[in-house]
Amino acid sequence: MSGNEDDDLSGDISATSSGSVPLALSATLSRGAYHQCGTARRVKVYELKGETWFDRGTGYCAGVYDEHNDAALLVARMEETCRRLTLGSNGSDEQPLGRPPEQAGDDEQVGAEGREDREHYVLVVSENLDSDDLLLKARVVKDDVYQRQQDTLVVWTEPDGTDMALSFQEADGCHEVWEFLTEVQKHFLLSARGGATEGFDMEDSDGAGMLGMSAAAAAAGMTTTEDDLIMADGTPFALPDPPRMENLHLIDMTLKDAANRSPQAREKVAEWILREEFILKLIPAFQDAEELEQLDALHRLCAIMHTIIMLNDNVLMERMLRDDTFLGVVGMLEYDPEFPKLKASYREYLTNTARFRQVVPIPDPMILAKIHQTFRLQYLKDVILARTIDDSTFAVLNSLIFYHQADIVMFCTSSEALLSSLFQLFEPNRNESDSKKAEAIIFLQQLCAIGKQVQLPSRIALYRTLTEWGLLIVLEYALTRVESRLRNAAAEMLMSIIEYDASGVRSHILEQVDKKSSLPPLLTKLASILHEPEGDLGLKTQITESMRILFDSSLDGSAGGPIVAQTLAAAAASQSQDENSRKDDTDRFLNWFYDGEVDYDLASIQKDGKEGEIVARHFHIASASKSAMLNHLCELLTFVMIHHQFRSQYWVISSDIGIQVATLLFAREKHLRLVALRFFRACLAKGNQFINRHFVKIGLLGAILSVIEGESTRDNLVTSACLEFFEHIRKEPVKPLINHLFEKYESRVRALTQHATIGHYFQAMILQWEKSNAEQSVATNTTMEASTTTFDEAEKERKMRDLTRRGENRAIMDSDEEDYFNEDED
Repeated sequence: MSGNEDDDLSGDISATSSGSVPLALSATLSRGAYHQCGTARRVKVYELKGETWFDRGTGYCAGVYDEHNDAALLVARMEETCRRLTLGSNGSDEQPLGRPPEQAGDDEQVGAEGREDREHYVLVVSENLDSDDLLLKARVVKDDVYQRQQDTLVVWTEPDGTDMALSFQEADGCHEVWEFLTEVQKHFLLSARGGATEGFDMEDSDGAGMLGMSAAAAAAGMTTTEDDLIMADGTPFALPDPPRMENLHLIDMTLKDAANRSPQAREKVAEWILREEFILKLIPAFQDAEELEQLDALHRLCAIMHTIIMLNDNVLMERMLRDDTFLGVVGMLEYDPEFPKLKASYREYLTNTARFRQVVPIPDPMILAKIHQTFRLQYLKDVILARTIDDSTFAVLNSLIFYHQADIVMFCTSSEALLSSLFQLFEPNRNESDSKKAEAIIFLQQLCAIGKQVQLPSRIALYRTLTEWGLLIVLEYALTRVESRLRNAAAEMLMSIIEYDASGVRSHILEQVDKKSSLPPLLTKLASILHEPEGDLGLKTQITESMRILFDSSLDGSAGGPIVAQTLAAAAASQSQDENSRKDDTDRFLNWFYDGEVDYDLASIQKDGKEGEIVARHFHIASASKSAMLNHLCELLTFVMIHHQFRSQYWVISSDIGIQVATLLFAREKHLRLVALRFFRACLAKGNQFINRHFVKIGLLGAILSVIEGESTRDNLVTSACLEFFEHIRKEPVKPLINHLFEKYESRVRALTQHATIGHYFQAMILQWEKSNAEQSVATNTTMEASTTTFDEAEKERKMRDLTRRGENRAIMDSDEEDYFNEDED
């Protein structure tokens, strides 16, 4: 500053700090060379140390002008040492700020401080700002390092790399300090552009400078009225037009200032940008800067575009997605100032890599445009803005994507012309190329994926419509192809359909069975893919999950578990067929499955050893695909055992599936041993005496003892699973299995009691067996005694009957003899 400017400045200072001018919250007060712009506001000062924010203390903060160094400062002082002045006075009645009035309780402290702040002007400056009671003395820099978060937080990074934060008690205080920072940086900009003298020009054309106003008043570059957004000079909001490389910095600062204001202000800015087609006007400036390789301008344009996007205006966002602006917008976002030596390649991907293909004509141009816009929105959200997007912008982009997808799904569901031309590609009498059919399958996959994002009624309508038009036939064709992309797409679509309408897929399988076609039904094709010795492990996982849902009859054919599936089941039951018909279809499906299909689908585990006997032969499965297949089959076996009641139990007893699964107990792979144990544990939980007898017959307990003997020195999951199996037998108790265990393997059980980790479990098993035997012995003795007593009593009764009968006979004989002898002789 020049000497004349200093003289003028001192005059202004005296006018605002003393005299007859009433003191207001917006006044500028001076102490020595330091000039405080407006009253200080209560704040907590934080410093980032490592990963933790350290609390420096609580005090009052204000924007300060340092006249000697021609610099702007942020100053915070401990609240106990701040001074207060009564509003309306001449500024000479300084008093220590101290604590709130004593009559205020602890729970009223914050409110009392707030009231006192509004009744007094809080002063943080003094003639010396090097005292120990200062919490913060930070010079405002021209770099764009300041950020306002939420309504009460300002964070920045000091030139030495220290991260600082100010947490204000009230949003107004944060707003005032932010306005001070914004105005200071505007002065830096004008100085760099030559629009002002070096340093801070504290006077405007009306003679009222920044020192004569509060930070909230002087620093405000614009204000919002009911009708419009007003700049500081009273004119309506406007950006430099047309944008050029020379005014990009001013555009950036003005937009950032507006973006940090109220929602109404941001809305006014978005309206102005739309009305003036400002985004379209930025593109020539971007093209000039890129042609001239002006990196500073390109980085500034990227910041401007980020700010426009963060206005979160739906209409503005849709305007950016149009063909005439989108590539320009994406081009600006390629030059991220946080990576000054790197450039992204978004436009190259959009123009050279990404290709839009119409498998069949889409007659509605509005839907066609929404398809393009949906792809661009997803690319913005997931790629371009993935690192910098905030929650509000994320919500805006998601809402736009959702509504576009809902319109696309509704059109595809209702357009008979589109569906007819699409599914005609797969008719047998049409000689369409495999590549055309492949594109149609990918289109259907993307349509089903979009269907997952819309609301449930629209989703149900889409899946049901596609199924009625023949989607399952298309999926069967795709599953027979060798291209992994098509098979994965088919599995994904099948999973979506089955999840929401499993009964419809079952009905389709039954129709195939009733036709007695030479082609295998859909379930058999799924099992064939699962049995392949090699193949995509992810595909097999999807196939397994699809088969599991088909086998699940807990909700009359719909996928059990998720609430959304239950809702669908109720809707489907009321719209398609009555409940009895659905149950009949489920029973028919299960009957067909257990009549023979189950032997192919699930009984392909491992056959080794003699017929009807488990052979303890250890082996290793080198193929990851085969190992995954065995794991999936055992998971399905466990599922049907739990859910299919008598059908699955009878099948286990009448087949050798138990022996096949038991061979996996000797596999080197622990996950196979565990899944086999899980199957047998599910069988045991049924409490079926015939299954228990079957386990005795095939020698299952001996095989599991062999497993735990091999793992007895290790405390692992296999050991725990074996122990849980035997614990269930003991606690129930399952006496036939306990007796069989000790009749055939008593020595092995007693040997296991010597191990430190598992011994007490088998000691408990021995106690249970002995207790059971003792009870049985007592019961036998009681029965024998009762039998003896009964025999004695019967014998006594027999003897009495004999004696009685003999007495009667003797009496009869004596009477006859007497009569005989008394008769007269002839």
